[in-house]
Amino acid sequence: MFFTLFLKECKTVAKSIIYLVFICAMLLFYVTQFGEIVERHINEYYTHEEYYTGSLKQNPFIKPHEGEESYGYKYIEIPEKIMLSTVSKLVTNWKFNYYTIYNSIGFGRNIQLDEKKQAEIAQIIFDITGIDAERLNNRIDEVRTEYVDDNGIPHWISNWEHIDYTDVIPLTVTYEEYKEKMKQVDKILGGAYSETHFQIHDNVPLTYEEKLAEYNAFINKDKITGAYARLFNDYMGIIAALLSVFVPVAFLIRDKRARVNEVIFSREICSIKFIFARYTALILMMIIPFLLLSLLPSINLIKFAFENNLSVDIFAFAKYIVVWILPTLMTTTAVAFIITTITDNPIAIAIQFIWSFISLTVGGIAAYNSGTGDLIHYGMNLMLRHNSLGNLHYYQDNVTQIVVNRLFYTALSLILIILTVFIYEQKRRGTLDVRSSLRKIFRNRKSAD
Repeated sequence: MFFTLFLKECKTVAKSIIYLVFICAMLLFYVTQFGEIVERHINEYYTHEEYYTGSLKQNPFIKPHEGEESYGYKYIEIPEKIMLSTVSKLVTNWKFNYYTIYNSIGFGRNIQLDEKKQAEIAQIIFDITGIDAERLNNRIDEVRTEYVDDNGIPHWISNWEHIDYTDVIPLTVTYEEYKEKMKQVDKILGGAYSETHFQIHDNVPLTYEEKLAEYNAFINKDKITGAYARLFNDYMGIIAALLSVFVPVAFLIRDKRARVNEVIFSREICSIKFIFARYTALILMMIIPFLLLSLLPSINLIKFAFENNLSVDIFAFAKYIVVWILPTLMTTTAVAFIITTITDNPIAIAIQFIWSFISLTVGGIAAYNSGTGDLIHYGMNLMLRHNSLGNLHYYQDNVTQIVVNRLFYTALSLILIILTVFIYEQKRRGTLDVRSSLRKIFRNRKSAD
C-alpha cells in the first residue's frame, strides 16, 4: 500500500510544471555558477594556457615547482593591524558620537550614546592605548591629513584600513585583552561593532612547501573529486534552500483546489502512510536532479583521473549531496508540509524564503570574518557554505560542526513531519479547521467595529 502510494506520488510530482521550473532554475544556476570550472581546469592542465590572468596559480591540477616567482597567496589575520584599525575607527566614532552597529543578519544602523556611555567608551580607549581619547584623536587626525597626491594636493584619508598607525596609536594590551575590550564596546553599543565587522586579514605569499602541501591534499586526500564536490554543493545548496519549497507547496495547494483531501478523508488511508509517502516522494524527486546534474563534472573528473593514473573518489559528489543537500531539502519540504497543512495557503513559500535568505546573509557575513579568504561557513545555518576549491584543512577541522548541523536539520524535519501527521489526522476527524477559525475571528472583529 505504502509503496504503491509512493510511486503514484512520484509520478504526480514528475508531471508538475513547478517541478520542471525548479529543475530549469537549477540548471541555469549550475551553468552560470559552476558549469565550466571543471572543464576549464582540465584544459588548463593540458595546455598551460590561462583563461584569465593568474588562473594557473589557482588550478589545483597543476603541481608547483620549486623556484617559481609566486605560488599565490593565503589569507591570514594580523592582530596588530586589526587593533590599530579598529581603535582608530572607534576614536573617530567617539569624537562625533556616531556609531554604526550591526544585527545578527548584517543590517546596520547608526546610534548616539549618552554622556555616561561615551565616558565608558573613552575609558576603554585609554585602557587599550594608555592615552586619553581626545589626545589620541588629535594624533590620528594629523596622520589622516598628511596624505598628498601626485599633484601636491592634500587629502583626508577616509579608509582607516589603509593607514599605518604603528607610530601613532600605542597598544598596551595583548590581542586577547583587546578582544575582551571590544566585547565591552559591543555590550555598551548594544550590537556588533568591531570584532565582527572590523577584522582585517591580509594576503601573504604562499611558500613552495605550503603550495605543495595544498596540491598533495587535493590529490591524495580529496582525491580530486572531493574539492569540486564541496564547491558544487555550495552552489546547489543555495537552490535547495531558496527554491525547493515551491515544489511541495504547489503540490499541496493543487490537491486542495482539486478537492483531493475530501476524497482521501473519506477513505481508509492511514494518515501517517499518506503523509510520509508524499513527503518521501517529494524528497526523492527533488534530490534526483542534483544527483543527475553532478554526473557532468564527475564523469569529466573520473576520466581525467584515469588518464593520469590518479586516485579518484567516484562517489564524492553523491556523498556530499546526501550529507549536505538532503537535510536542507528535508527541512524546506517539512516546513512546507506543516504550514500548508495548517493554513491551506502558500504562505510557507514566503516564510521559508525569508528564512533561507537570512541564512544566506548570515552565512556570508560569518564567512567574511572566518579568516579563510573564501566564502566558507558552516555553523548552524540551513545551508552550508564552502565556496572554495581549497581550505580542506578548514573543512576537516569542522567536520564535527557539519555533522551536528546536518543531524539537527534532519531531526527537525522529522519532528515537523510527525507534527504534520498529527495535524492532518485532526483535520480528517473534523476537530481542527484553522482557516475557518481565522475567518470567524476576523468576522467578529468586523462586527465589533
